[in-house]
Amino acid sequence: MEIVAYFITAIATLALAVYAGFQIWLMRCQVELIGREISESKKSRDATLVLYLLKHMHSFRGEWHDLYMLPEDHRSWTDGQRKLADSVGVKLQEAAFLGLSGLFEREYLIDNFAGTFVKCWLKLEDFIRDYRGECNEPRTIEEGAFQRKHLEIFAHECAKYLKQHHSKIYDELMVIYNQRLSALEKTRFRLKKEVGSSIRCKGIVRWQRKK
Repeated sequence: MEIVAYFITAIATLALAVYAGFQIWLMRCQVELIGREISESKKSRDATLVLYLLKHMHSFRGEWHDLYMLPEDHRSWTDGQRKLADSVGVKLQEAAFLGLSGLFEREYLIDNFAGTFVKCWLKLEDFIRDYRGECNEPRTIEEGAFQRKHLEIFAHECAKYLKQHHSKIYDELMVIYNQRLSALEKTRFRLKKEVGSSIRCKGIVRWQRKK
């Protein structure tokens, strides 16, 4: 009887071991399956967001090209031109917010539109900073500005990307910047001479100074 009981106990122990091993294997399979599902879900989410952003950016392509053609001194803009600038700024802010959110690889957006963000920011910077002042908030994000801050941050990232990976495009943009700076300086000189006032003329020259 003792021998029978011993064998029964041994068989039961072996069965439990086999069952436990099977459960562990099943759990591993489930974990791997969940991991694959999460990976596929992330890829699907990335693809959905990228497609949305591509559609979003192309939806106002004409507007940002019109923005490039506005006079350098934003204080001379008409109501219609200010409305255009505000519209482009809001739409770029939306795209920049998603680009910085971490919900997808921001390189997708930077690869396609780095030049657009930089050129638009060059045109909008003074306009946006004056708008911040009108809203009684600091003019710069370093000082705590909130309006269009994601656009400014993302434009800086795009500039760094272009400088590192597409230096020719970056240099061309800096030529445009310096031409605009020169034009603004001439306007500034004229205004000082005619009415004894001046306009603020600051840009993204710090991008040139950074290494």
